[in-house]
Amino acid sequence: MKKQVFVSKFAEQLPTEFLNKMNRLLGAEFDDFVMAYEMPPTKGLRVNLLKTTDRFVRENLIPQLQLRPVPWCKSGFYYNEQASPGKSALHQAGAYYIQEPSAMYAAELLRPKPGTKVLDLCAAPGGKTTHLAAFLASEGILVANEPYAKRCAVLVENLERLGVKNALVTQNEPHELSAVFSEWFDHVLVDAPCSGEGMFRKEPGAISEWSQSQVEHCRQRQQKILTEAANMLRPGGTFVYSTCTFSPEENEQVISAFLGLHPEFQLLPGGHPALSAGRADWAARKEPSLNQTVRIWPHLQKGEGHYLALLTKTESTTREVRIQQKREKRAQKPTALPHVKQWMDDQLQIESGGFLSDEWQKRNQRSLMQRGDHIYLAFHNLPADVRKLHLMRPGFWLGELKRNRFEPSHSLAAALDAGDARQTFEADDQMITRYLHGETLQFVGPPGWVLILYQGLSIGWAKNTAGVLKNHFPKGLRR
Repeated sequence: MKKQVFVSKFAEQLPTEFLNKMNRLLGAEFDDFVMAYEMPPTKGLRVNLLKTTDRFVRENLIPQLQLRPVPWCKSGFYYNEQASPGKSALHQAGAYYIQEPSAMYAAELLRPKPGTKVLDLCAAPGGKTTHLAAFLASEGILVANEPYAKRCAVLVENLERLGVKNALVTQNEPHELSAVFSEWFDHVLVDAPCSGEGMFRKEPGAISEWSQSQVEHCRQRQQKILTEAANMLRPGGTFVYSTCTFSPEENEQVISAFLGLHPEFQLLPGGHPALSAGRADWAARKEPSLNQTVRIWPHLQKGEGHYLALLTKTESTTREVRIQQKREKRAQKPTALPHVKQWMDDQLQIESGGFLSDEWQKRNQRSLMQRGDHIYLAFHNLPADVRKLHLMRPGFWLGELKRNRFEPSHSLAAALDAGDARQTFEADDQMITRYLHGETLQFVGPPGWVLILYQGLSIGWAKNTAGVLKNHFPKGLRR
């Protein structure tokens, strides 16, 4: 007798083809899988260790959040789904990033060390990117790429809010990056575009976009992206492939096909005691090593659907590619980014010295770089051809020139510690609400730039003029 398929109230919205497919895959687990859709999606936040600590967040966020640890992320916490941590000023101060708990495992699996070179190939909106940045601890370089302009703008905003200083932000297709960064990175994260089956509970709008043909389209796209990612990873480096879908076509089968085409790669154990193993039997070649990949199921773990694989590159690519790479390296000397005038203006030094501490200036001895009216701390030892890319952020943005004066950027404010500024103003709850609305505050002190703090965390600039702090919090962020 054919088993009757149980369908919950929410699951009635799901495509029949998808449900039948999951029933075939899961068998006896299918009813539990469908029942998980009757539960609310899990919500989480990840503490931003670039600016604060777990203890600080626990002690200063409202008790109603009921923070509980995410087992697979040391800085991750579940919070009460009825709470709204995004409304707290601590969120605007970059104390944490609101992130789906399953999505936290990708950076935890890669775990780049400070000083290494890391690529987040599909970076927007920035959750995994900012997590990688926390591991780097402002040392090394993080290339954050997003091909789509609107999503790239959101990525930049989140990098700024969380105080990331070492991110080069690019807006390019993978093959364009691969042409510049051949075997350059120590670590690569590919959070691939996918059919989004794992997000149905969290984002019901994705249901109407699903089809089996879309799954196939995503699979083909993922394989192309992985090919470019493979070229950008140095021998001995590691990369993580992740999706937020259940589809074996986009998960085990993509990795199996990739390994067949790239024998220089091998899978590494990526499991965690709280998570499920991948399924080698769901791939055509049924390689046992696929059981080292990771699946997160909403009926087994407190998180939405995800798949992850950790791989390493054991040797370089083909002889022909290696020869071409040597030719390119001989022709291209490492350079600062991009080929623009190196800018060391006495007036800028005088102005920045008026509001930045001597200690901060000593720690940031990198060359200054001018691009239009914007001034950046430049990244060095990049491939010369990097100037051919579409660079949303070619360095750490310090500020801009306005009528022969220098105005510090919001990204600079968000990345500063309290001791980095010569003048600070600690706002209480009432004052910070006014500041985030764009209002002025009263201040006693010398004229000039003042760093606004909330519970000791930098949140933005104001400029003291005759005892009035004129608000320089970005208008687009005011509320």
